[in-house]
Amino acid sequence: MVMSVWSLWFLSTVQVAHAGEPGPVMVEFPAWSRTYAGNLDGRQVEVALTRVDARVEGSYCFAPCARDGQDRIQMQGTVKGDRIRLSELRLGERGTRVRQASWHARLRDGHMVGSRAHPDSGAAQRFSLADTRPLPYEMTLVADSRPANDHTCETQPRVVAIKLYRGRRLVQRLATDSQGTCQVFLPRAIDANFDGRPDITIPLFLPASPNIPHQTWLFDPRTRRFAPGPELLQEITSPEYDYEHKMIASFWRDGCCSHGVTTYRWHGSTLVEDQTLQSHALPVLADDGKRRYCYSSPSYIDGQIVFKDRVEEREGRLAFTVADVGACEESYGIARDTRIDIWQRGPGGALRIARTETVHWRPVLDGGQTHYCPEVPFFDHGSIVRILLDGDERALCTDEQP
Repeated sequence: MVMSVWSLWFLSTVQVAHAGEPGPVMVEFPAWSRTYAGNLDGRQVEVALTRVDARVEGSYCFAPCARDGQDRIQMQGTVKGDRIRLSELRLGERGTRVRQASWHARLRDGHMVGSRAHPDSGAAQRFSLADTRPLPYEMTLVADSRPANDHTCETQPRVVAIKLYRGRRLVQRLATDSQGTCQVFLPRAIDANFDGRPDITIPLFLPASPNIPHQTWLFDPRTRRFAPGPELLQEITSPEYDYEHKMIASFWRDGCCSHGVTTYRWHGSTLVEDQTLQSHALPVLADDGKRRYCYSSPSYIDGQIVFKDRVEEREGRLAFTVADVGACEESYGIARDTRIDIWQRGPGGALRIARTETVHWRPVLDGGQTHYCPEVPFFDHGSIVRILLDGDERALCTDEQP
Protein backbone atom coordinates (compact mmCIF):
# COMPACT_ATOMS: atom_id res chain seq x y z
CA MET A 1 0.00 0.00 0.00
CA VAL A 2 1.31 3.48 -0.83
CA MET A 3 0.66 6.79 0.85
CA SER A 4 -2.30 8.87 -0.20
CA VAL A 5 -1.87 12.11 -2.11
CA TRP A 6 -2.88 14.01 1.02
CA SER A 7 -0.40 12.30 3.33
CA LEU A 8 2.54 12.77 0.94
CA TRP A 9 1.72 16.43 0.41
CA PHE A 10 1.35 16.93 4.14
CA LEU A 11 4.74 15.37 4.89
CA SER A 12 6.45 17.47 2.24
CA THR A 13 5.33 20.72 3.84
CA VAL A 14 5.02 20.15 7.59
CA GLN A 15 7.56 21.19 10.19
CA VAL A 16 7.66 19.12 13.38
CA ALA A 17 9.54 19.19 16.66
CA HIS A 18 10.58 16.00 18.49
CA ALA A 19 11.72 15.70 22.06
CA GLY A 20 15.34 14.77 22.45
CA GLU A 21 16.35 15.77 18.90
CA PRO A 22 18.90 18.56 18.45
CA GLY A 23 17.82 22.00 17.32
CA PRO A 24 14.68 23.97 18.09
CA VAL A 25 12.74 22.73 15.04
CA MET A 26 13.00 19.62 12.90
CA VAL A 27 11.66 19.34 9.36
CA GLU A 28 10.36 16.18 7.73
CA PHE A 29 10.27 15.47 4.02
CA PRO A 30 9.92 12.43 1.72
CA ALA A 31 13.17 10.94 0.42
CA TRP A 32 14.14 7.75 -1.38
CA SER A 33 16.47 6.16 -3.91
CA ARG A 34 14.91 3.63 -6.30
CA THR A 35 15.63 1.70 -9.49
CA TYR A 36 12.77 0.82 -11.82
CA ALA A 37 12.98 -1.65 -14.70
CA GLY A 38 10.50 -2.68 -17.35
CA ASN A 39 9.14 -1.99 -20.80
CA LEU A 40 9.20 1.31 -22.68
CA ASP A 41 7.44 1.04 -26.03
CA GLY A 42 8.68 -2.51 -26.53
CA ARG A 43 12.23 -1.98 -25.28
CA GLN A 44 13.66 -2.97 -21.89
CA VAL A 45 14.70 0.07 -19.88
CA GLU A 46 16.25 0.78 -16.46
CA VAL A 47 15.45 4.01 -14.60
CA ALA A 48 17.37 5.13 -11.49
CA LEU A 49 15.69 7.91 -9.49
CA THR A 50 16.30 9.76 -6.24
CA ARG A 51 13.73 11.91 -4.48
CA VAL A 52 14.43 14.70 -1.99
CA ASP A 53 11.29 16.53 -0.90
CA ALA A 54 9.40 17.42 -4.10
CA ARG A 55 12.43 17.21 -6.39
CA VAL A 56 13.39 14.10 -8.40
CA GLU A 57 16.63 13.43 -10.29
CA GLY A 58 18.03 10.43 -12.06
CA SER A 59 18.87 8.76 -15.35
CA TYR A 60 17.80 5.92 -17.60
CA CYS A 61 19.30 3.55 -20.15
CA PHE A 62 18.11 0.85 -22.50
CA ALA A 63 19.16 -2.67 -21.56
CA PRO A 64 21.79 -3.97 -21.55
CA CYS A 65 23.15 -0.88 -19.80
CA ALA A 66 26.87 -0.16 -20.01
CA ARG A 67 28.83 -0.64 -16.79
CA ASP A 68 30.56 2.73 -17.17
CA GLY A 69 27.22 4.54 -17.36
CA GLN A 70 28.13 6.32 -20.58
CA ASP A 71 24.81 5.41 -22.16
CA ARG A 72 22.64 6.86 -19.40
CA ILE A 73 20.40 9.84 -20.17
CA GLN A 74 19.96 12.33 -17.34
CA MET A 75 16.53 13.30 -16.02
CA GLN A 76 15.06 15.70 -13.50
CA GLY A 77 11.64 16.79 -12.41
CA THR A 78 9.13 16.98 -9.58
CA VAL A 79 6.75 14.72 -7.68
CA LYS A 80 3.52 15.61 -5.92
CA GLY A 81 1.57 12.89 -4.25
CA ASP A 82 1.86 9.87 -6.52
CA ARG A 83 2.33 11.92 -9.71
CA ILE A 84 5.79 12.39 -11.16
CA ARG A 85 6.96 14.57 -14.05
CA LEU A 86 10.43 14.27 -15.56
CA SER A 87 12.36 15.93 -18.36
CA GLU A 88 15.27 14.36 -20.21
CA LEU A 89 18.38 16.55 -20.24
CA ARG A 90 20.96 16.55 -23.02
CA LEU A 91 23.97 18.75 -23.57
CA GLY A 92 23.40 21.52 -26.11
CA GLU A 93 25.93 23.16 -28.42
CA ARG A 94 27.20 25.47 -25.68
CA GLY A 95 27.43 22.73 -23.08
CA THR A 96 24.19 23.76 -21.39
CA ARG A 97 21.47 21.26 -20.55
CA VAL A 98 18.57 21.21 -22.99
CA ARG A 99 15.23 19.69 -22.07
CA GLN A 100 14.11 16.95 -24.43
CA ALA A 101 11.43 14.31 -24.01
CA SER A 102 9.10 14.48 -21.01
CA TRP A 103 7.88 11.66 -18.78
CA HIS A 104 4.52 11.67 -16.98
CA ALA A 105 3.89 8.80 -14.59
CA ARG A 106 2.07 7.56 -11.54
CA LEU A 107 3.82 5.82 -8.65
CA ARG A 108 1.70 3.13 -7.09
CA ASP A 109 2.26 -0.23 -5.39
CA GLY A 110 5.92 -0.39 -6.36
CA HIS A 111 5.26 0.47 -10.00
CA MET A 112 5.87 3.48 -12.23
CA VAL A 113 3.37 3.62 -15.10
CA GLY A 114 2.94 6.41 -17.63
CA SER A 115 4.05 7.79 -20.97
CA ARG A 116 7.05 9.43 -22.60
CA ALA A 117 6.49 12.19 -25.15
CA HIS A 118 9.10 13.74 -27.47
CA PRO A 119 8.53 17.22 -28.95
CA ASP A 120 9.45 15.94 -32.43
CA SER A 121 7.12 12.95 -32.28
CA GLY A 122 3.36 12.99 -32.18
CA ALA A 123 2.73 9.61 -30.55
CA ALA A 124 3.49 9.08 -26.87
CA GLN A 125 5.40 5.97 -25.78
CA ARG A 126 3.80 3.97 -22.98
CA PHE A 127 5.89 2.43 -20.22
CA SER A 128 5.30 0.15 -17.28
CA LEU A 129 8.16 -0.21 -14.80
CA ALA A 130 8.56 -2.05 -11.51
CA ASP A 131 10.71 -1.17 -8.50
CA THR A 132 13.57 -3.70 -8.55
CA ARG A 133 13.76 -3.71 -4.75
CA PRO A 134 10.40 -2.49 -3.41
CA LEU A 135 10.03 -1.41 0.20
CA PRO A 136 6.52 -1.85 1.65
CA TYR A 137 6.73 1.58 3.29
CA GLU A 138 7.07 5.22 2.34
CA MET A 139 10.24 6.83 3.75
CA THR A 140 10.73 10.34 5.08
CA LEU A 141 13.76 12.02 6.61
CA VAL A 142 13.80 14.09 9.78
CA ALA A 143 16.50 16.76 9.58
CA ASP A 144 17.57 20.06 11.13
CA SER A 145 16.79 21.97 7.92
CA ARG A 146 15.29 21.51 4.48
CA PRO A 147 17.75 20.77 1.63
CA ALA A 148 18.33 23.52 -0.91
CA ASN A 149 18.63 21.06 -3.83
CA ASP A 150 20.73 23.52 -5.83
CA HIS A 151 24.05 21.58 -5.78
CA THR A 152 25.90 24.60 -4.35
CA CYS A 153 27.77 22.33 -1.91
CA GLU A 154 26.84 24.51 1.02
CA THR A 155 26.17 22.86 4.38
CA GLN A 156 23.60 20.14 3.92
CA PRO A 157 20.95 19.21 6.49
CA ARG A 158 21.87 16.86 9.28
CA VAL A 159 19.53 13.88 9.11
CA VAL A 160 18.64 12.52 12.55
CA ALA A 161 16.00 9.92 11.69
CA ILE A 162 14.37 7.87 8.96
CA LYS A 163 10.61 7.40 9.32
CA LEU A 164 8.67 4.54 7.77
CA TYR A 165 4.98 5.00 7.01
CA ARG A 166 2.20 2.74 5.83
CA GLY A 167 -0.52 5.10 4.68
CA ARG A 168 -0.79 7.71 7.42
CA ARG A 169 0.40 5.33 10.13
CA LEU A 170 3.97 5.65 11.42
CA VAL A 171 5.42 2.13 11.47
CA GLN A 172 8.96 2.78 12.74
CA ARG A 173 11.47 5.52 13.39
CA LEU A 174 15.17 4.70 12.78
CA ALA A 175 17.59 7.03 14.56
CA THR A 176 20.70 8.03 12.61
CA ASP A 177 23.25 10.82 12.21
CA SER A 178 23.89 11.41 8.51
CA GLN A 179 25.17 14.50 6.72
CA GLY A 180 26.10 14.69 3.06
CA THR A 181 28.21 17.30 1.30
CA CYS A 182 26.78 18.65 -1.96
CA GLN A 183 23.56 16.65 -1.53
CA VAL A 184 21.73 15.12 1.38
CA PHE A 185 22.43 11.40 1.76
CA LEU A 186 19.42 9.20 1.00
CA PRO A 187 18.37 5.86 2.46
CA ARG A 188 17.91 3.04 0.00
CA ALA A 189 16.47 -0.44 0.06
CA ILE A 190 18.99 -3.28 -0.28
CA ASP A 191 19.16 -6.96 0.62
CA ALA A 192 22.18 -6.85 2.91
CA ASN A 193 21.92 -10.45 4.16
CA PHE A 194 20.61 -11.97 0.90
CA ASP A 195 17.48 -13.44 2.50
CA GLY A 196 15.16 -12.02 -0.14
CA ARG A 197 13.73 -9.32 2.15
CA PRO A 198 14.40 -5.58 1.83
CA ASP A 199 16.81 -3.97 4.29
CA ILE A 200 17.69 -0.27 4.65
CA THR A 201 21.05 1.54 4.52
CA ILE A 202 22.18 5.17 4.54
CA PRO A 203 25.68 6.75 4.19
CA LEU A 204 26.75 8.72 7.26
CA PHE A 205 29.39 11.19 6.05
CA LEU A 206 31.90 11.70 3.24
CA PRO A 207 35.56 11.38 4.31
CA ALA A 208 38.54 12.43 2.18
CA SER A 209 38.69 8.95 0.62
CA PRO A 210 36.29 6.29 -0.66
CA ASN A 211 35.89 4.85 2.86
CA ILE A 212 32.27 5.99 3.27
CA PRO A 213 30.67 4.62 6.47
CA HIS A 214 27.11 3.31 6.31
CA GLN A 215 24.42 2.53 8.85
CA THR A 216 22.34 -0.52 7.97
CA TRP A 217 19.19 -2.07 9.39
CA LEU A 218 18.02 -5.64 8.66
CA PHE A 219 14.36 -6.59 8.32
CA ASP A 220 13.17 -9.06 10.96
CA PRO A 221 10.34 -11.16 9.52
CA ARG A 222 9.16 -12.15 13.00
CA THR A 223 8.53 -8.62 14.23
CA ARG A 224 8.22 -7.09 10.73
CA ARG A 225 10.47 -4.29 11.94
CA PHE A 226 14.03 -3.22 11.15
CA ALA A 227 16.88 -3.86 13.59
CA PRO A 228 20.53 -2.73 13.40
CA GLY A 229 22.74 -5.17 11.51
CA PRO A 230 25.72 -6.83 13.23
CA GLU A 231 28.74 -4.75 14.19
CA LEU A 232 30.89 -6.05 11.33
CA LEU A 233 28.25 -4.99 8.80
CA GLN A 234 28.24 -1.47 10.25
CA GLU A 235 32.04 -1.34 9.96
CA ILE A 236 32.08 -2.05 6.21
CA THR A 237 32.77 1.15 4.25
CA SER A 238 31.35 1.77 0.76
CA PRO A 239 29.69 -1.66 0.61
CA GLU A 240 28.66 -3.14 -2.73
CA TYR A 241 26.13 -5.99 -2.63
CA ASP A 242 26.62 -8.79 -5.15
CA TYR A 243 23.27 -10.58 -5.17
CA GLU A 244 24.35 -13.20 -7.70
CA HIS A 245 27.29 -14.45 -5.65
CA LYS A 246 25.84 -13.44 -2.25
CA MET A 247 28.95 -11.45 -1.43
CA ILE A 248 29.56 -8.00 0.05
CA ALA A 249 32.57 -6.16 -1.39
CA SER A 250 34.25 -3.06 0.01
CA PHE A 251 36.75 -0.95 -1.93
CA TRP A 252 38.92 1.05 0.49
CA ARG A 253 41.98 3.29 0.59
CA ASP A 254 44.68 3.54 3.25
CA GLY A 255 46.68 6.66 2.42
CA CYS A 256 47.76 7.90 -0.99
CA CYS A 257 49.35 4.72 -2.30
CA SER A 258 47.44 1.84 -0.80
CA HIS A 259 44.11 0.58 -2.12
CA GLY A 260 42.38 -2.67 -1.38
CA VAL A 261 39.22 -4.74 -1.66
CA THR A 262 37.72 -6.82 1.14
CA THR A 263 34.90 -9.31 0.65
CA TYR A 264 32.44 -10.67 3.21
CA ARG A 265 30.10 -13.67 3.33
CA TRP A 266 27.17 -14.67 5.50
CA HIS A 267 27.31 -17.97 7.35
CA GLY A 268 23.77 -18.24 8.61
CA SER A 269 23.16 -15.08 10.61
CA THR A 270 26.89 -14.44 11.11
CA LEU A 271 28.84 -12.16 8.77
CA VAL A 272 32.53 -13.03 8.29
CA GLU A 273 35.40 -11.55 6.31
CA ASP A 274 36.14 -13.69 3.29
CA GLN A 275 39.24 -12.21 1.59
CA THR A 276 41.36 -9.06 1.45
CA LEU A 277 43.77 -8.12 -1.32
CA GLN A 278 45.79 -4.92 -1.42
CA SER A 279 47.56 -2.89 -4.08
CA HIS A 280 51.24 -3.43 -4.72
CA ALA A 281 54.15 -2.44 -6.95
CA LEU A 282 54.66 -4.85 -9.84
CA PRO A 283 58.28 -4.71 -11.15
CA VAL A 284 58.86 -5.04 -14.91
CA LEU A 285 61.71 -4.57 -17.35
CA ALA A 286 60.49 -2.36 -20.18
CA ASP A 287 61.46 -2.68 -23.84
CA ASP A 288 64.02 0.10 -23.34
CA GLY A 289 65.69 -1.94 -20.59
CA LYS A 290 64.56 0.40 -17.81
CA ARG A 291 63.32 -0.99 -14.55
CA ARG A 292 59.75 0.13 -13.94
CA TYR A 293 57.21 -0.41 -11.19
CA CYS A 294 53.55 -0.64 -12.20
CA TYR A 295 51.00 0.21 -9.52
CA SER A 296 48.54 -2.69 -9.49
CA SER A 297 45.25 -2.14 -7.64
CA PRO A 298 42.54 -4.77 -7.07
CA SER A 299 38.95 -4.74 -8.32
CA TYR A 300 35.92 -6.86 -7.53
CA ILE A 301 34.44 -8.55 -10.61
CA ASP A 302 31.97 -11.43 -10.85
CA GLY A 303 32.40 -12.77 -7.34
CA GLN A 304 36.17 -12.49 -7.00
CA ILE A 305 38.91 -9.98 -6.32
CA VAL A 306 41.15 -9.58 -9.34
CA PHE A 307 43.95 -7.33 -10.55
CA LYS A 308 43.55 -5.84 -14.02
CA ASP A 309 47.33 -5.36 -14.20
CA ARG A 310 48.86 -8.75 -13.47
CA VAL A 311 51.17 -11.56 -14.60
CA GLU A 312 49.14 -14.53 -15.79
CA GLU A 313 50.37 -18.04 -16.56
CA ARG A 314 48.76 -19.38 -19.73
CA GLU A 315 49.62 -22.89 -20.90
CA GLY A 316 52.96 -22.79 -19.11
CA ARG A 317 53.96 -19.33 -20.39
CA LEU A 318 53.81 -16.03 -18.53
CA ALA A 319 51.89 -13.08 -19.99
CA PHE A 320 51.75 -9.47 -18.81
CA THR A 321 48.41 -7.65 -18.96
CA VAL A 322 49.73 -4.09 -18.49
CA ALA A 323 49.02 -2.30 -21.77
CA ASP A 324 51.41 0.64 -21.34
CA VAL A 325 54.51 -0.25 -19.36
CA GLY A 326 56.01 3.12 -20.29
CA ALA A 327 53.46 4.79 -18.03
CA CYS A 328 54.73 2.92 -14.97
CA GLU A 329 57.04 4.57 -12.45
CA GLU A 330 60.78 4.39 -12.97
CA SER A 331 61.50 4.97 -9.32
CA TYR A 332 59.00 3.58 -6.85
CA GLY A 333 61.24 2.62 -3.97
CA ILE A 334 61.25 -0.92 -2.65
CA ALA A 335 58.34 -1.33 -0.29
CA ARG A 336 57.07 -4.42 1.47
CA ASP A 337 54.25 -4.60 -1.08
CA THR A 338 56.64 -4.98 -4.05
CA ARG A 339 55.95 -8.39 -5.55
CA ILE A 340 54.79 -10.39 -8.56
CA ASP A 341 51.72 -12.60 -8.14
CA ILE A 342 51.49 -15.36 -10.73
CA TRP A 343 47.81 -15.85 -11.62
CA GLN A 344 46.23 -18.93 -13.17
CA ARG A 345 42.73 -19.63 -14.43
CA GLY A 346 40.91 -22.51 -12.83
CA PRO A 347 37.69 -24.31 -13.79
CA GLY A 348 35.14 -21.91 -15.22
CA GLY A 349 37.81 -19.29 -15.88
CA ALA A 350 38.11 -18.15 -12.25
CA LEU A 351 41.46 -16.53 -11.44
CA ARG A 352 43.62 -17.58 -8.51
CA ILE A 353 47.13 -16.78 -7.30
CA ALA A 354 49.30 -19.85 -8.00
CA ARG A 355 52.49 -18.45 -6.46
CA THR A 356 54.15 -15.17 -5.52
CA GLU A 357 57.62 -13.83 -6.23
CA THR A 358 58.67 -11.49 -3.42
CA VAL A 359 61.67 -9.28 -2.65
CA HIS A 360 64.58 -11.02 -0.93
CA TRP A 361 67.08 -9.03 1.12
CA ARG A 362 70.64 -10.17 0.51
CA PRO A 363 73.74 -9.35 2.62
CA VAL A 364 76.28 -7.26 0.71
CA LEU A 365 79.76 -6.66 2.16
CA ASP A 366 81.06 -3.13 1.54
CA GLY A 367 84.33 -1.97 3.14
CA GLY A 368 84.03 -4.45 5.94
CA GLN A 369 80.44 -3.44 6.70
CA THR A 370 77.43 -5.56 5.83
CA HIS A 371 74.42 -4.01 4.17
CA TYR A 372 71.19 -5.68 3.17
CA CYS A 373 70.09 -4.92 -0.39
CA PRO A 374 66.89 -5.91 -2.17
CA GLU A 375 66.88 -8.65 -4.74
CA VAL A 376 63.82 -7.79 -6.77
CA PRO A 377 61.85 -10.04 -9.13
CA PHE A 378 61.19 -8.35 -12.48
CA PHE A 379 58.90 -9.55 -15.25
CA ASP A 380 61.08 -9.71 -18.37
CA HIS A 381 59.21 -10.56 -21.57
CA GLY A 382 57.70 -13.85 -20.44
CA SER A 383 60.01 -14.80 -17.59
CA ILE A 384 60.92 -13.72 -14.07
CA VAL A 385 64.46 -12.45 -13.47
CA ARG A 386 65.84 -11.45 -10.09
CA ILE A 387 68.13 -8.42 -9.90
CA LEU A 388 70.16 -7.40 -6.86
CA LEU A 389 69.85 -3.62 -6.46
CA ASP A 390 73.11 -2.30 -5.03
CA GLY A 391 75.87 -0.13 -6.38
CA ASP A 392 74.25 3.03 -7.77
CA GLU A 393 71.05 2.07 -5.96
CA ARG A 394 72.72 1.69 -2.59
CA ALA A 395 70.18 4.08 -1.10
CA LEU A 396 67.68 1.21 -1.24
CA CYS A 397 69.88 -0.88 1.04
CA THR A 398 69.65 -0.93 4.84
CA ASP A 399 72.10 -1.55 7.65
CA GLU A 400 69.66 -3.86 9.43
CA GLN A 401 68.13 -6.98 7.98
CA PRO A 402 64.43 -6.32 7.18
